[in-house]
Amino acid sequence: MIPFNALPYGIDAHYSLCYYIPGGKDFLSRKILDFKDGHPNIVSSWGCWLADEVAEQNLKFDYVIRSLGSSETRAGGNRPVDRLGEELSRRFGLCYAPDIVAKSRSTTKLALLDAASRRAELNGVYYLGESCPDLSEKRLLILDDVVTTYTTTSAIVGVIRKRFVSANITAISLGRTERRLGANDGITMDYLTQSVTTATSLVRL
Repeated sequence: MIPFNALPYGIDAHYSLCYYIPGGKDFLSRKILDFKDGHPNIVSSWGCWLADEVAEQNLKFDYVIRSLGSSETRAGGNRPVDRLGEELSRRFGLCYAPDIVAKSRSTTKLALLDAASRRAELNGVYYLGESCPDLSEKRLLILDDVVTTYTTTSAIVGVIRKRFVSANITAISLGRTERRLGANDGITMDYLTQSVTTATSLVRL
């Protein structure tokens, strides 16, 4: 996985499996678009890759949640990213609990907005759901398909930190937006066996 080095306040670690080049200009970027469209085999393959990388990096989590789409106020369980959480739950026996966070209203698609407008659009929108467990000292994973400006991740982390200062929060996305062609050179996915191997390990953002 690819690790992020510059992290927003409140988040302990952030990784992506690869880079997303807008417009699907390389193989993995196109497969992210296929994931977003919900192609079952592609969704399954991303889930296997994610779980394999979590195991390889020996990452441990107590709860897994996900970001919410622009039209969602609560996680309905029918999005491709839900399959990722379910795969992690199946493989590692952790709790996939997307209802830990909710939104007070639907929001404009962030891809249509600049960075400042994205922050304004999500300001005060996320909140902790009624069934939110005690996350003190717990290891929490936030899942997303693509991260660009950290806006959504930061909004989720902000509401969690207000109540649970001691929670350990990690985020993993399938792709990190990158304009540079060739960013994914050396990262490959074998869809025939629905498994993925990388020349690098998890990319820390």
